[in-house]
Amino acid sequence: MSGAFFIRWREKFFGALVSCLLFTSTAGANPLEIHIINVQWGMSVLIRGPDGTLVLFDGGNSGRGISEVVPYFKTLGIAPNSQFACMVLSHHHQDHFGGLTEIIEAGYTHFKKIYDHGHGRRGGGESFNKFKTAVKKTDAAALTEIRLGETISLGDGAKVTCVAANGRVIGNPRQVPEVSDENDRSICLLVQYGGFDFLSCGDLGGGRVGTERDCTHRNPGNQVNMESSVAAALLENRYLTTDGVEVLHVNHHGSESSSNSDYINKLTPRVAVISVGAGQAPNFQLPRKNVVGNVLLGGGDGKTCMIHTPELVLQTADGPKDRHSKASNAAYSVGDIVISTNGTKTFKVWGTGEIGQGDSELVKAKLPRTFNLDGVQ
Repeated sequence: MSGAFFIRWREKFFGALVSCLLFTSTAGANPLEIHIINVQWGMSVLIRGPDGTLVLFDGGNSGRGISEVVPYFKTLGIAPNSQFACMVLSHHHQDHFGGLTEIIEAGYTHFKKIYDHGHGRRGGGESFNKFKTAVKKTDAAALTEIRLGETISLGDGAKVTCVAANGRVIGNPRQVPEVSDENDRSICLLVQYGGFDFLSCGDLGGGRVGTERDCTHRNPGNQVNMESSVAAALLENRYLTTDGVEVLHVNHHGSESSSNSDYINKLTPRVAVISVGAGQAPNFQLPRKNVVGNVLLGGGDGKTCMIHTPELVLQTADGPKDRHSKASNAAYSVGDIVISTNGTKTFKVWGTGEIGQGDSELVKAKLPRTFNLDGVQ
């Protein structure tokens, strides 16, 4: 099968599959859709609201915007002339903005706003300067610093809210650490529709939490504990109920710097998803066994500190498989991950099986699967 033919077949088949699953899951109503696009090493999330509003959160590394995100858009019928409410860059690292440059250069220029956290824009090197030059070609024309509490309407009451950015957290929680690591400046987006909640925070850090290292064995490095401040703020200021979120996008590709026990125990996700795959530096070895195995799956010594573990943990692709690696492949690798809901009673999760690195585990994961929203029996 030629490469060109395969791409056309993939677009036709996958587009039909997505349309079928969305239709059958919504009983005629337009759903909220969240697409965790498999950009391998990096992150890219497409949000499409019930009224068709489009929000793009990160675009993966250089090379992935044109090879993964743009073709994915085409499977969904999103053409270069499509109107986006906004593009959001979580933070100034190339595995998050490199692909955004390529998406713009491929003709996707109709973004009303392009947001970042606003810190240190004058630096960033040649690659980031290339991104800023590309932004000038869009309807937005320039980067805008996102505000805490900034809300993007998605129709029918669905919305995206900025709940953290540049080391600050919405609602002024009691303790927010001083940040110096670029990852800890990551923007956090809370996506809500009816009784459904999804949280994605780029590469936000989880730092150290009391004696947690004795049970999870996480080694957070230099990142501080922003995660606990975010979880506390969302709960104390009633952006979330005590039921937490339905789906959590695991921070920093499953690094030990993130996903502390306090964050998971407070947010109580039903499903956790990890953006990961090929292209990472050899010493990264993500997602880490100490995060997937001890925190998300609550195995080993993690049993002593994990009050809550998700029912399902998915990753877009496999990490390194060397037997000496610290990387985990315990989560199910399912390619692009799609979540849809009409905001009442249930939400549906499935994957495309387009792995890129490793073997598809769609069957092992028993996808597609439907889950009740929190509080629904």
